Amino acid sequence: MNYKFNWIDSNDRTQYISDCLQGINDIPGLSLKNAIRLKQQIAGAISFITQESKLALAATFSNDFANPELVRAAVDLVLQRKYGRARIPYQIAVYASEGDGRFKAETNLGELTNLSDLEVRQVVQAGLLGISSTNQVIGEMKAYNALSGFKQDELPLFCKKLDFLANHASSESRENSFGRVLEISDVPSFQDSDSILDIDRLLKVRESGETREFRDWLISGGSSDEKEIKEHITGFRVQAGLKLTSNIGKTMRFFITTLSGMLPIHDATAISIGVGVLDSFVLEKIFPRSGIAAFVNELYPSIFESKR
Repeated sequence: MNYKFNWIDSNDRTQYISDCLQGINDIPGLSLKNAIRLKQQIAGAISFITQESKLALAATFSNDFANPELVRAAVDLVLQRKYGRARIPYQIAVYASEGDGRFKAETNLGELTNLSDLEVRQVVQAGLLGISSTNQVIGEMKAYNALSGFKQDELPLFCKKLDFLANHASSESRENSFGRVLEISDVPSFQDSDSILDIDRLLKVRESGETREFRDWLISGGSSDEKEIKEHITGFRVQAGLKLTSNIGKTMRFFITTLSGMLPIHDATAISIGVGVLDSFVLEKIFPRSGIAAFVNELYPSIFESKR
């Protein structure tokens, strides 16, 4: 289920506006001359959204697609309106493709219902179009500095978006998510009388790339199920990545690479290069260092020190 979104505009804008205003001719008591004058006044007052505003809108609804709660709410509205179905325990996720502006959706909705693959695709498409439409209305109000109305079926999704923005702005929501991640990850509690906060260390950790990566992930990842959170924090691959990039791991990799170049064989240089390439491949592809896991397992505990 791949989707790509773009703006649709009229091929002949002047003719399109004229066609849209033809209903003015049917207003009772309005002469043809006045009808023509009124249409000219309306057509002259129309301004069009700039390309900059369009680009800003595209970025906004792309971010909304990354919000599983909002995507699910949009799809739920379509299911309720089209099929009268509600409270189906399905999963859905939308991923942005690199570079080509496409989005890929994955869901098990078809497995839990009698909907065909085509019907599932159309339901998800309608949900994503609902999100983009809601963002377009908000973006147009911002671009024109004016208020406009919502259609009746757009209001629930608009309210859901406002609820998400309110929760996102609330520090309490993020604190609860952070506490939940720490609890699931079995990180020791540092709230006892034997631990004190190292302010200097805290300020350094706050500016680290691992902390920024964790903060970005926490917005959506903090509400994931327990299994997914454990994979990000305590999974074998992420733990191995942390071990290999630790000081001990770096020292071991250095000695292995150095010793391979000292072997008393004719092609020791080639072996040393091969070991170096393999080392890079293992770190980058198989056991990459996760900033999320590094923050929880290494940086966060490091800001506390024992009074003893």
